[in-house]
Amino acid sequence: LKACVQPGDVLARIGADEFAVIEVGGSQPEAVSSLAQSITCALAAPMTVADHAVELTVSIGIALPDEEGPDAALRNADIALD
Repeated sequence: LKACVQPGDVLARIGADEFAVIEVGGSQPEAVSSLAQSITCALAAPMTVADHAVELTVSIGIALPDEEGPDAALRNADIALD
């Protein structure tokens, strides 16, 4: 995930298997879509952990900023997953 975000972006773990990315200055839909695609591709590559092949799946919910604040943005991103 760190390789997918730009300097200045915020990457945070918000749950056991949940992460949030705040793309600072990148509220353009094309930029957000490109970031989501980068994350999906990066996590789709098989990995080896302790001599075991591991494959991940990823679900991404996207919310663009609005006046409601960060809690609403996280809620809206979570809703977008469904």
